Amino acid sequence: MRLKRLKKTGMFIFAAASEQGADIDYEAAREVVYKMPHSEWKEKHQLPATDEQLEKLAARQGK
Repeated sequence: MRLKRLKKTGMFIFAAASEQGADIDYEAAREVVYKMPHSEWKEKHQLPATDEQLEKLAARQGK
């Protein structure tokens, strides 16, 4: 899945930068990956959860 790869890439950039002593936080690393703040990317590209997805989430959370 593309989203999982993007998330892993953001974590990799954050970890690699931290190891090199660069002053970068996770949100800044995600902005490198998404080419915009993650909140803006989600607003533009993330689809609303389906009823099925919401039901599965509620089941996992014990609701």
